[in-house]
Amino acid sequence: MLTQIGQDIIASLSKPIAIESGTTGVGASIGASLWQTEMVPHTAIERETSNHAR
Repeated sequence: MLTQIGQDIIASLSKPIAIESGTTGVGASIGASLWQTEMVPHTAIERETSNHAR
């Protein structure tokens, strides 16, 4: 389902756009990740950052 939504968004953005002097196009990419932890992502990132700064 998420893959299809992403593909639909990219397909819509990739259609040619008419401008005064002709047409142009827009490129797009979409990235996603799954987070599997009890800790919210920003807290985990802050913890990792502070551990590496020591």
